[in-house]
Amino acid sequence: MLITADMFVLTVVICLLIIGCLFWTWQARASSRLAHHGKRVMATIISIKKRHSYTLTYYIVVARWTDPQNHATYTFESEPEPRPPLEQYTEGSPVVILIDPANPNSYHMELERRKAEV
Repeated sequence: MLITADMFVLTVVICLLIIGCLFWTWQARASSRLAHHGKRVMATIISIKKRHSYTLTYYIVVARWTDPQNHATYTFESEPEPRPPLEQYTEGSPVVILIDPANPNSYHMELERRKAEV
């Protein structure tokens, strides 16, 4: 049986779709697990990074929290956003972080998002 270039490309595309679906499922489960078993902590915003990538500009909110039980300090970064954060998010202001109590490096920053302009 001879494998043509079209069959090879189709196989690669199908494999990439399967990998993408598996990754998306894993991300959704992790997010759901945090929503049900996570602990909300109040962190302090230490910076808002503005990054450029070719034609895109995006923003990342960086916050820090110190665990009162073991005094370990954690730094959290939001997901990159194409729009600047709302005015309430400035350096020194509080932000809620949802953490996994067993592993605070597994987290989600709870930011209100700016509505898309029409």
